[in-house]
Amino acid sequence: MNKSTKIIIPIIIVAIGAISMFVLFSMKEAPAKREVHVKPKIVTTEVVQLTNIETLVSGYGKVKSSQPIDLVSEVNGTLISGDSDFKPGLSFNRGDLLIKIDDRQIKLKINSQKSELMSALAQMLPEIKQEYPDDYTIWEEFFKNIKFDKNLDRLPETNNEKVKLFLSRFKVYQIYFGIKDLEIELEKHYFYALFDGSILRCNKREGSNVRMGNIIGNVVNLEDYEVEVSVSIDDVNWINNEKIITLNNKEFANKWSGKLERIGSAIDSRTQTLTIYISLDDNFKSMIPEGLFVDAEIPGKIIESAYAIPRKAVYNESYVYLIDNGKLEFRKVNIARYENSYAYIDNGLNDGDTVVVELLQGVASGMPAIPSINTRSERSM
Repeated sequence: MNKSTKIIIPIIIVAIGAISMFVLFSMKEAPAKREVHVKPKIVTTEVVQLTNIETLVSGYGKVKSSQPIDLVSEVNGTLISGDSDFKPGLSFNRGDLLIKIDDRQIKLKINSQKSELMSALAQMLPEIKQEYPDDYTIWEEFFKNIKFDKNLDRLPETNNEKVKLFLSRFKVYQIYFGIKDLEIELEKHYFYALFDGSILRCNKREGSNVRMGNIIGNVVNLEDYEVEVSVSIDDVNWINNEKIITLNNKEFANKWSGKLERIGSAIDSRTQTLTIYISLDDNFKSMIPEGLFVDAEIPGKIIESAYAIPRKAVYNESYVYLIDNGKLEFRKVNIARYENSYAYIDNGLNDGDTVVVELLQGVASGMPAIPSINTRSERSM
């Protein structure tokens, strides 16, 4: 056996073995493929019933008087008590004398000037009676009405130029207007209440000396309370101006009501909010203290033909899952408004749709699902 024959025979043997193995493997039956079954996911759903939804804007604010007033002295003198004590926290009624400044000197000045006026008129009247008898009665009546305990009457008017000369010559005009100026100064000694209110602060007490420009105290108007509430810019557009607003405080059992008075125009750059002003109903003004912090529930505009679902069930700000024919459907909807933990949908849902109201993870459109249907009463709005 030559050398080439020794090489060819092993090669032939290996080739025959390989062919035999291939034939044997091809004759073996392939194993049957196992069918994959996807287990349906049970999800919480609701059956859609479109309704008109009244929105609600929430805010937090503080009760304030719309008329806090500083009592500023315009004269010098010593403080004297009024109709009641001048102390912080005390209430007063319209027309009460809150406090006054010693008025004895100014009254003496006024009466001194009235005496001069009476002397001037006493000298002038005989001449008017003799030369202008038609005007005498008017000026005599004015003279008789001059009293030391009351303000001067209005100075009689005359078109007679010669009577005016008499009045000027005897300095009646000068004395009269000097008295009226002193009467105005006398009024500045008294602080009368222009409204029902309360004393917030007292900078001066009875017996203190005050000078012009000193702030004696601070009072607030209890007839005109309002609540300042900060509201986000987006929420302002949803406020219903015609509806009654409810106010409450956790420390008080009662609730109060009011109405929107006005909306501020300045935006808080830090919080991006606007201030709205709510006036209180008259029945509640005496029941709510100034400075109290309150929660405001402000009725909003109505969204027609809408449905509310939990905010967590909205994906990518505009998609929700539904179940249709036992499978999940990923549908685009329009969110009209987010309010607290809910989203109000006004387009994309129809009556009778089965919408998913829970957060789903690891799912996709087309996957089988079984609805576990909630009723609206099973969740709180």
